[in-house]
Amino acid sequence: MATEAVAPGRTALGIVVDANSNINSRWQSIGDQLRDAKIRLPQQPDPLGTVVPPSQPGAPKIGVCLMPDNVNPGELENFVSDLIPAGDGVWPQAQNYIAQVPAADRPSKPAKAEVHAWLAVRTEGDRMGTSIRVGAFDLRRPAAQAFLDWLRRVFG
Repeated sequence: MATEAVAPGRTALGIVVDANSNINSRWQSIGDQLRDAKIRLPQQPDPLGTVVPPSQPGAPKIGVCLMPDNVNPGELENFVSDLIPAGDGVWPQAQNYIAQVPAADRPSKPAKAEVHAWLAVRTEGDRMGTSIRVGAFDLRRPAAQAFLDWLRRVFG
């Protein structure tokens, strides 16, 4: 991460990572890595997505987005599950399918399993990127708009 932050000619760097189970620990880890490049993050992530202006002339603007929402623990799949269109008939079935897995075999990250179960039966295929390209997600949802706003602040 520090190497990317100091790459010659780079004007902006966006970092998107899962918050995982401990958002504060994840934030600290990113800050430690960026400190090697003499980039200081604020004490806490910005709930709208963090954007750090260039630390010196020629340094890039740095953006950090902790999935799912810069506030809560979780992963990309938690974010994506918020983008599944309201009223989707397959989504409740995917959630129910994962909920029915015997406790001994139940995934430790149910949102990840639910999203991938939902993707597996989509006619577009089982890849998140493909589903994004074909418009399977509702990008008008607040979570999508917040992420798009963060992207604009970092790269716009």
